[in-house]
Amino acid sequence: MRVVAVGMALPGGGAATVATDGREFGRWGSADRAARRLHSECVWLGEA
Repeated sequence: MRVVAVGMALPGGGAATVATDGREFGRWGSADRAARRLHSECVWLGEA
């Protein structure tokens, strides 16, 4: 498995992703939509 971006769910159901080099990768309607558009899968790590 290769990590290309990390993301977080936002209040209201949206999501934001950031590339592993720190660049903003995108903002999405949901974490699932981000995964589909990036041809990836969501891996939930839990809450901090």
